[in-house]
Amino acid sequence: MLVVGVSLFVNYFDMGDPVPPQLCILLLVELVVAIIATAKYLPLLPAAITNIVIMILYWLDLEVLSKFFLLFIKNVMYFLKSKWFVCIAVVILSLIGFGIRKSFVKVDPGERAIKRTFAKIEPQTYGPGLVWYIPFSKAWGNEVIKVSTRPQRFAYENVAVRTKELQQVTLDCSILLQLTPDSIHVLYDKYTGYQAYEENVIRDMVQSTMLALASQMSFWSFAEETNNLMTDAVKYIVSDQLMAENLVRVETFRLKGFHASPEVEALIDQTAQARQGIELEKAKVEKAKVETERVKQEALQTYERMAAVAKANGIDVQIKAEALRNPFVAQYEVAKALQNWKGEVTLPSTLAIMEQASNGGGGTSIFPIVPITTGK
Repeated sequence: MLVVGVSLFVNYFDMGDPVPPQLCILLLVELVVAIIATAKYLPLLPAAITNIVIMILYWLDLEVLSKFFLLFIKNVMYFLKSKWFVCIAVVILSLIGFGIRKSFVKVDPGERAIKRTFAKIEPQTYGPGLVWYIPFSKAWGNEVIKVSTRPQRFAYENVAVRTKELQQVTLDCSILLQLTPDSIHVLYDKYTGYQAYEENVIRDMVQSTMLALASQMSFWSFAEETNNLMTDAVKYIVSDQLMAENLVRVETFRLKGFHASPEVEALIDQTAQARQGIELEKAKVEKAKVETERVKQEALQTYERMAAVAKANGIDVQIKAEALRNPFVAQYEVAKALQNWKGEVTLPSTLAIMEQASNGGGGTSIFPIVPITTGK
């Protein structure tokens, strides 16, 4: 465009006519714009700005405008044949291709994705494939977050509990969780993420359940290698609680070990050594099995007392056969039924009812309806 302005200037000079002041201003504007465009590598900017300036300065001078138009067409044709046009076209197409590539996120098998648009979670979980979003605007809250749907294991170590003998032991356990694929957007919208949900909800749920169940167990029960009584109950209760929101499900739960205080360890050894003629480790195993069976029978009696309270108050408790195989699970189902009768169901209250029922001798009430007694 600067060439066009110079050509008009030379044309006036050859004809001997005075150069209009508008043309001088035009040349100055074109020169400044050309310098800016060259510095910024924006070769199309001079054409756009110059056209606007020309239309403003020459809108009354049709002769000058017609000369400019012819020269403009000539220079455009020259530009289209030049190597600069090819370079600029390649750059533009490359930028367009790069923008398109950055506008999609690939979601692989075994993954799901959620999309945030201006910081708002879209009400949809995206499966494997391509997910489009607004690129280069993460600071404005636009992004795609990929989440693995493979089961994840979380370990909880040194969980402090007290047995029914009021002895403190620490337990190590782990839980394997599986995300519900179609509800991941709800999880992120409500809890901001999988990690936050595990830390703020699931961890407390597991630990409080273990604390309540341990209060009904003897420390000898933890010495048994396969403590299915507690592990099955924890898995059942936590699974049932998580089912309400249906964001994750429990695949497995297991106890990895327990640690007793030195006093408790000494008591275990003393009790086992009192069994003459039996090896120490074998004596521990036999004692643990006996105590575990006794805990199971006591838990079953607690369940029967709770069921009697429910029946006395006209509360129908429907318990599945699998739940009856574990008395802790049976207690949990009855406690939930009692809470439903009162119109309030929360895990802490349910576990509190189970703990109170296990101490039901002497007329302790599990909730303000009727007291539970042993009947003996």
